[in-house]
Amino acid sequence: MQKYCYLNGKIIPEDKARISISDLGILRGYGVFDFLRTYNGKPFYLREHLDRLENSAKLVGLKVPVSKSRVGEIINKLLKKNKLNEATVKIIVTGGCSVDGLICDLNHQTVIILVKEIHECSPEVYKKGIKLMTFEHQRNHPEAKTIDYI
Repeated sequence: MQKYCYLNGKIIPEDKARISISDLGILRGYGVFDFLRTYNGKPFYLREHLDRLENSAKLVGLKVPVSKSRVGEIINKLLKKNKLNEATVKIIVTGGCSVDGLICDLNHQTVIILVKEIHECSPEVYKKGIKLMTFEHQRNHPEAKTIDYI
């Protein structure tokens, strides 16, 4: 089944989504994101997640070029188009294309919104638990949700 995403003003098939090799998200890891889920087709704490996205963007010198109400509309359209009720939502804002690989044009940032089906854990996971491996790491900007997770 065809899946759809939002990219820079348009809802398009995921397999047609492309960003430029001169996007600062690719060249410099310059971007922020937020991640949430839906319950019964409604984004959970959407306003709070969008506030956090805006704050992260501000902390690294970006702005979110899509209004909060518009993001909500886009998410609802994506949920319907992808025939999803319970889903995860990832909103990404990058520095966008740069002519020199350094300077960010705040009028041409990249905005991506993805919705994906939630894969629930089996009841066995909740009964027995799972093994985890931890890794100590200090993020460059721990107060901002950046895409720099290397």
